[in-house]
Amino acid sequence: ADLLLALGASEDYAGMEVEARGTFASAADTARALGDGALLGRAALGFAGQWSILGRVDAARVAMLEEALAALGNVESPLRARLLARLALELYYSGEPERRLTLSEEAVELARRLGDPRTLATCLDARHYALWRPENVNERLEVASELRRVAEQTGDPELELEGAGWTVVDLLELGDVQGADIQIAAASKLAEALQ
Repeated sequence: ADLLLALGASEDYAGMEVEARGTFASAADTARALGDGALLGRAALGFAGQWSILGRVDAARVAMLEEALAALGNVESPLRARLLARLALELYYSGEPERRLTLSEEAVELARRLGDPRTLATCLDARHYALWRPENVNERLEVASELRRVAEQTGDPELELEGAGWTVVDLLELGDVQGADIQIAAASKLAEALQ
């Protein structure tokens, strides 16, 4: 199962989405056979991928994420926080905004209690997406700012770049073109360094 998870991650990074999804599904089957909730959670995160599909909900992703959360139980762990955050992302287009917001808030609170900065950064990224409505722009700016700080502290330049991108979007929504230009220049330098 660990080898399948590593293979799925490699396929995902190589842009082989269909192959990766099949590999993670095989890892999930193995996790079920072993009765290993943590392994199922890791497989579910891989199966779901980084982002939801724009405009619709993938029922298979939701089902696997929910199954993994049930298998983990209420144990407080970084894996549970990441699963909650990823489920919140997947539910963006579900027509259940309250559930999405509750899940993302629970993920951030859990990550904070655990004191795990990498998990907190991932959960903040999902929280920003879950909050993406015009009336939440100021709250989103705060989340993006915290995401950038935490990502920088943990040395995760990809999440730091994600936070910079969110900041640009938020500033443009507020009409702060000058502030957005400054953030674009900073994000461009970071993107260039990451190639």
